[in-house]
Amino acid sequence: MLALDGLLHGGRRSAFGMFLFVSVLPGFIPVPGAAGAISGPLVVLIGVQLLVGLRYPWVPGFIGRRGPRRSTMDRFCRRISPWMARLEHLVRPRMQVLTGNRAGNAFTGLLLVAPARCWRCRYR
Repeated sequence: MLALDGLLHGGRRSAFGMFLFVSVLPGFIPVPGAAGAISGPLVVLIGVQLLVGLRYPWVPGFIGRRGPRRSTMDRFCRRISPWMARLEHLVRPRMQVLTGNRAGNAFTGLLLVAPARCWRCRYR
């Protein structure tokens, strides 16, 4: 079994993107159960971490010790590789001056946290 904590620490800064991608995926794939209730707080957690300026994503220990089996991860990587290659071609890094610094990361974090805060105020 691969520990999620190890996967996130190995990716350093790019792990935020992978973590965010995996967190919002249940919103695009109809998954029964509590997937939506889990993915929302994960997106806010990622936003707060970017806003604070962490160098790599942090997850609580009980989540970080869990993770996919190696065979599941290999199968996932094989299936998603062609799609990721196309996506990387379209969204290759641009304007590193704006996005490769702490202020840019903090702004991105704010954009991830603000909708959750506005939603909470709206439905009180």
